[in-house]
Formats: sequence, C-alpha cells, structure tokens
Amino acid sequence: MNAFKDSRPPRLPAQGEGNQEGPLIGVRLLMPEELARLFCYPGIAHGATQIMGRLLQARIEAAGCLVIGMTWSLAFHRSFYTFDLGSRHRLTALEAVRTELSALQLLDWAQIAWDDEREGIWRLYYPKNGEFSMPSQEERAAVQAQVAEAMEAVKKLQRLQDGSSGQ
Repeated sequence: MNAFKDSRPPRLPAQGEGNQEGPLIGVRLLMPEELARLFCYPGIAHGATQIMGRLLQARIEAAGCLVIGMTWSLAFHRSFYTFDLGSRHRLTALEAVRTELSALQLLDWAQIAWDDEREGIWRLYYPKNGEFSMPSQEERAAVQAQVAEAMEAVKKLQRLQDGSSGQ
C-alpha cells in the first residue's frame, strides 16, 4: 500500500485564482541524527530545514510550477515540507524535488508524496511503495515545547540586559 491517511495540513488560498486550488505535495526527510550532522550542525537544524524548504521551492518554480504556499517544520533530520501549487503540474514539481534531493544525496532518506484529495490520502511518488510518514502529534508537541523554551530564554535574557543597563 502506498498511502497514509492523516489530517490535512493547512492550505493557503491561491492568489488571484478564486477558490481553485492546485495540488499539494509533501516531502519528508527521515535520516539518522548522526548522519544529519554531516549536513548541518545540530544547533542550526531548524535553520537548515527552512533553507531546504526554500531551495526545494526554488527548484519547483524553476521547473515552471508556481508555488503559492510552503510550510516547513521539525529539525532537519526529521523535517517535513508541503508545497501548495498554483498550477496543475504536479508531476513536474514532484520530479523537480526528486532530482534536487538526488543531487544533494538525500534521496535515500526522503519521501515525496502528493495529496490525493479525492481519496483523502497521501500517495507516494518516491519511493514507489510504503506509507508516507506524516509528523506525529508527539513530534509536533516536542517542537512547540522547544520553541516555547527558547522564547522564554530570550525573554529572560532581555530582562537581564534591561536590568543591567539601568544600573
């Protein structure tokens, strides 16, 4: 079976296209954390996720597909991306992502899928079989907790700096 049923990620409305939405494609990287260190330092794992998302978006658009919305989440070695296309060129976009991940030598740890809205499932484009691994609620909650902790640390640092500058 090459599908996975899960809740839908948010979709951004197409700009200037009324309610007509293009296809939604998803990408998931699932690699050992030790291997991810070859691509980025652990401290910048979320920054690397954002950079990868922007790179994949640029490659999709260079292939002639308009991306009207992009999301990314999680640390690089477990990252998840969605690209909401403003055109019906799903196969072109899927192949552009596969080609780029192959060039970066990340294809062995990647899953590339498209959202089959008619059936309500994600269908794999690469690899050809298996189930698309959507991020679990636990993964999402862990990231939210890390972000909240980082924000609290920033606020604490700002309070300390404000207190020391007044003396």
